[in-house]
Amino acid sequence: MSTESGSLAGLSRDLTENGLTFLHRSVTEMRAQPATLRSLSFAIVDLAAAVEVLMKARLVREHWTLICSEPDKATPTQMLAGTAKTVTPEQAIKRLENVAGVPMKAGEHANRVIDVATLRNRAIHSQSPPPPSSPPSPPAAVAEHRTTPDPRPLTDR
Repeated sequence: MSTESGSLAGLSRDLTENGLTFLHRSVTEMRAQPATLRSLSFAIVDLAAAVEVLMKARLVREHWTLICSEPDKATPTQMLAGTAKTVTPEQAIKRLENVAGVPMKAGEHANRVIDVATLRNRAIHSQSPPPPSSPPSPPAAVAEHRTTPDPRPLTDR
């Protein structure tokens, strides 16, 4: 590892911490009472960010360039400056499956990631909730958190 890329050593940890922070904030919004369209919209956006960032954290464990949309053009300087264009959830799924060996398609995990991304887009771009017949089903974990909150602190799970 070169000295320039040595400063990327903590990137996986930082991404993981950020992803867990988004996840915690999402669960907090889902548990908000009374639940409002606004609180649920923020919960969805934070959940999508958590999923995306945690997938990137896993990719970085293989190599930091895997989170770049064009790895052959990425530089450590761009990554550290936050100017590198990073992968979409779809690209992350393919790289996790094909490069890192993470079985994303097994158990419909890839479909759930896409479902969350679709919900995120609706939450960001829509003033009102989508018609009841059209939204994808939320992942089981999301539905479970809405109905049966886990009383344990996040650090104990």
